[in-house]
Amino acid sequence: MGGSPRSSLSAQQQQQQQKITAEVNVPQSKYDYVALEPAIIETPQLRDMGEATPPLEWIGLHRDRMPNLTHQIVIVSLLELAGEVEDAYGRIMGSS
Repeated sequence: MGGSPRSSLSAQQQQQQQKITAEVNVPQSKYDYVALEPAIIETPQLRDMGEATPPLEWIGLHRDRMPNLTHQIVIVSLLELAGEVEDAYGRIMGSS
């Protein structure tokens, strides 16, 4: 006969426990972000942990890179979206 239900269950559990990863394509700007003064990014504290909340760097966030990433991800993406909307609007207005 086939495998026992227990062995197939453990295979299903193993499949569910695999890490899920995502690839994010960050739009590249033709402009370089240069801060006029250093960013002040305070560490948020978890209510339950209080002062024992780990630093942002432990989860992979680097304070010195956050303003540049914000520019790259949010601002550049919005500019690209605005360009697409402008092109679509021009096509609609041009065809009427």
